[in-house]
Order: sequence, then C-alpha cells, then structure tokens
Amino acid sequence: MQVIVHYHALLREKLGRATEAFDMKEGSVAGDILGEIQRRHGALGNVSLLQVAVNEQIAGKTAAVKDGDRIDVMPPFGGG
Repeated sequence: MQVIVHYHALLREKLGRATEAFDMKEGSVAGDILGEIQRRHGALGNVSLLQVAVNEQIAGKTAAVKDGDRIDVMPPFGGG
C-alpha cells in the first residue's frame, strides 16, 4: 500500500521537500511510517518525538493506516 507523508515546519526545511510517498506493508501503523522516515533520513534524530496525523486527525503511533492515507508529520507542539 502507498501513503503520502506531508512534512511540516522544520521537518520540511530540513528535508527540502513537503511530501514523500512511502510503500508500506498492509497492516502498518503510524509508528511504522516514523520508523521508515528514520531509515531514510537518519539525521532527523529521535522521530518518536514527532506528532502524527492520519487523514488530518491527530493520531497515536499505533493508529492504523491504509492505502491512500495522508500522513502529516510535524514537530512536537504544546498548548498554553
């Protein structure tokens, strides 16, 4: 299955791209995509700290993903 990852903020600047396609195994979860990002772009540091949204909804690392999903990856953020 293929998902499209959208990078935001400093991630976009560091990688020099806004989007990237990933071919993932059926049954993958959001955390698996973060692992693939780490493999492709190791210089990003600890990707487990990144925030993830699946189809524009904030999701946890165990959120299921399916073919054609939009995955947004952004640096951690907080409210206040």
